[in-house]
Amino acid sequence: MGALGADDDPAVLVRQGHSELVFTHLPVAAQGLTVRELGVLEYVLVAPPETLTDDADSVAIKDLPDLPMLLVPRAAPMRVQIERELQVAGKLTRAAVVTHHLESLAPMVLEGVGATFMERTAALRLRRRGAEVRALDPPVYRSHGVVFDARRLSSVGQAFLEHAARWQAENEHTD
Repeated sequence: MGALGADDDPAVLVRQGHSELVFTHLPVAAQGLTVRELGVLEYVLVAPPETLTDDADSVAIKDLPDLPMLLVPRAAPMRVQIERELQVAGKLTRAAVVTHHLESLAPMVLEGVGATFMERTAALRLRRRGAEVRALDPPVYRSHGVVFDARRLSSVGQAFLEHAARWQAENEHTD
C-alpha cells in the first residue's frame, strides 16, 4: 500500500486487514489497537531561491513574509496544526496552490511558485538545490508512529517493530 490519503483512517485499515502496520502522524484514534510513537518531526518554512531578504536561521511565525503558499488540503492534520499556529500569531496564508501530491511541492518551490512548510530533513535536501529554509519560532513539531493490532502481528511485523525499538534506543540521545 502507498501513502495514506486524507480520508484514510489508519485504525480502519488495520482492523479490516488492509494493512498490518500503518505509519502515520500522531495522535490517532485507534481504540483496541497499539499505537507506538517512532519519533518527532520538525516542520520548517521552505521558500524559493533568493526569496527571503535575510540570512537568519529562523523566522518568527508572527513575522512570516507574505509569500504565496503551496499547501496541502485544509483537512490534513499538518496543515491544521500550522494554520492554528498562524492564527494564534495573527497571520493568514495566501494559497497559490493546494495539492494532495506532496511530491509536487519541491519542484514548485524550486521553480518559484511559492513557499511551503516541510519536514526539516526534506527541507535540507531542497536547500542543497537552492531553496531557502528557515526554522519556525516557535517551532512546529509533529509526532509520527505506527498503528497495529498486536494480536494479529506477523513474525515479519514483530521483527520490524523490534528493530525499530532497538534503533530508537540506540539513537535516543544523539540529537
